[in-house]
Amino acid sequence: FLTFGSVSHKHVYNALLQELGARGHAVTFFNPFKSAKTSPGVTEVFFEASAKLIQGTAQSMWKQQGEQRGIASLLQAALRDSRKACEMFFEFEE
Repeated sequence: FLTFGSVSHKHVYNALLQELGARGHAVTFFNPFKSAKTSPGVTEVFFEASAKLIQGTAQSMWKQQGEQRGIASLLQAALRDSRKACEMFFEFEE
């Protein structure tokens, strides 16, 4: 499951998910990015709350033009929001 990350993180898992599905496994993948294509054996659950959190985090990171923030503050924000995404996942009902 992928509660927080970028689309590129999802691309890393796609080959594994598709191969497991092709080999007969029933795979359920929670993720914050909708797929345009479905794969046999793979059920994707769109985790919209995390998608909104990721969008907000990304926007805040890019708005730092001219500010004196270092990598430490960016990492702290990513860790904070990652934890929040996990908490939201355990409250998620579909």
